Amino acid sequence: MNTFKTLLIPFVFLAFSISGFSQNQRDADALIDKARIMTNKKNYISAIPLLNEAKTIYEKLGETIIIEYSDNLYLLGLCNAEHSPEQAAHYAKSASELIQRLNGKQNLRFAKASTLLGNCKFAMAEYEEALYAHKEALNTLKVIESDKHKVAKAHELCGDDYFALEEYENALKQWKNAISLTEKFSTNYDRLLDKSIAVISNNRKNKQLKKLIELKRESDIENGRIEVPSDSTTVSNPIKKDIKPDNKKEANTIDDKNKQNKKNEITTNKEREKRNKNKHSLRKDKDKKDIEPNQIQYFNY
Repeated sequence: MNTFKTLLIPFVFLAFSISGFSQNQRDADALIDKARIMTNKKNYISAIPLLNEAKTIYEKLGETIIIEYSDNLYLLGLCNAEHSPEQAAHYAKSASELIQRLNGKQNLRFAKASTLLGNCKFAMAEYEEALYAHKEALNTLKVIESDKHKVAKAHELCGDDYFALEEYENALKQWKNAISLTEKFSTNYDRLLDKSIAVISNNRKNKQLKKLIELKRESDIENGRIEVPSDSTTVSNPIKKDIKPDNKKEANTIDDKNKQNKKNEITTNKEREKRNKNKHSLRKDKDKKDIEPNQIQYFNY
C-alpha cells in the first residue's frame, strides 16, 4: 500500500501542474479579452494592469511564441502610445516581429502592429523609420484588405511621413491616392484636401491647386459651409452700371465731366482696396492652415 502511494504522488503532482498550466493560460487569454474591450472604448488606463498581468503569466509559463502573446504586446503598445511612444514602439516592434514569425506579413495583425509602430516613430520624430513601418502596413493592406477606408488611411499616413521629410511631391501622391479611396464630402475627404491645398499653396505653379480648390469648394457647398447665391449672374462692370442716364445729362460742362470722372476713380480705388483686403485676409487664413508635422498624426486607426 505504501509503495502504491509512493508511486501515485508524482502522478497527482503532474496532474495538478498540467491543470494549473492550462488554467493560467486561459486566465491570461481572458485578461486579454477584457483588455481588448477596454481599449476599444479608449479606456487605456484600466486596460494596462490587465495586460501587464497577462504578460507576466505568459512569460512565467514560457508561452511567448504564440499569437495571443503578440496580441498582448500590441495592446500594450496601443495603450501606451499617446503618453509613452518610446515604450509603445518597443511593444509594437516586438509584436510585429512575432506575428511575422508565426503568420508572415499577409494578415491584419501584422498591418495593425506595423501601423502602430509607424505612429510611435512619427511621434518620436523618427520620420524615416515611421515611413518604413507605414509602408509595410500599406503593402499588406493593399493585398488583403477590401475596406477602402483602411487602405486610404495607410496612404494618408505615408503621405504624412513624406511631408515631415519635406518630400512634398511624394506626400501629394500618397494623399491623392487616399482621396481617390475616400467618400466624397466626408470629414476625411475634407482633411485630405486641406492638407494637399496647404502644401501646393507654397508652390503656386503646381497645376493641381486649382482642381483641389474646386473640389474643396464643392465639398463646402455640399456640407453647407458656404452658400451659393440664388442669382449667380455677375455684373461685368459695376462702375458703368452706377452711371445713370441722368448723370450723363447733368454733365453738360467740362467741370461736370471732370467731377464725374473723379467720382468714378474714387469708386474704382475703393473697389481695388476692398479686393486687396480680401486677398490679404484669404492669404492670412491659408497661413493658419499650414500643416506642422506634429499636427497630422492620428493614433486611432
